[in-house]
Amino acid sequence: MTPSQPGPTLDSYPTQRSCPFSPPDVFDRLRGQAELPTVEVLRGGRPWLITRYDDARAVLASGNFSARMDRSGFPLVTPTDLQQLDSERPSLVRTDDPEHLQKRRRLTRDFTVKRINALEPEIQHVIDECVDGLLHAGRPADLVAELALPVPSRVICLLLGVPYDQHEFFQRKSAEALSGQADVDTVRTALDELAEYLASWPSRSGALRRKTCSRAWCTSSTSRGSWIAPN
Repeated sequence: MTPSQPGPTLDSYPTQRSCPFSPPDVFDRLRGQAELPTVEVLRGGRPWLITRYDDARAVLASGNFSARMDRSGFPLVTPTDLQQLDSERPSLVRTDDPEHLQKRRRLTRDFTVKRINALEPEIQHVIDECVDGLLHAGRPADLVAELALPVPSRVICLLLGVPYDQHEFFQRKSAEALSGQADVDTVRTALDELAEYLASWPSRSGALRRKTCSRAWCTSSTSRGSWIAPN
């Protein structure tokens, strides 16, 4: 990685893909160049575009880069990024160390090998149901809507102890919150409704689920304040 050397500049970013399942074709060419390319983004500036695996690892391991959107010079890519900047929640993926490490440690105990192995039969059941639904519906199939979104959403429901009859609400709001095509108001409303729903859980769930839920949600804030993980 040689950021001190001037590289080519992409005038259009995000870059169009010729295949939705592969990176943009131009990335193949850029990976073969010694210099890091720069891109045009909103709010001005020319951030570097990382396309090589080793470069990505170096950036992620370095303390010289930040995940906080409110930091000066953060490369906001889309108009939605600009809108979300005003309502950015202090989520795990948008924090830097030491705050990031503190929040991640609160979640570690719920994602140990032993814990996940214990959930494997339930996770397999979720996957089997989704695949059976795909096969029953026939072609064409939307793998994102029928598999990629509902599987992790339903597994999260398992972790939090969400009742089965409320899975549909949780999945629908999760899909709205994670949609890359929804407008910022839709995303914000979905996040607020999920926050309100999860905020009501400690009063009506068991001790184990209560700890899991509160530790997981400690990485975000609601309109009523932030959750603090129990001891």
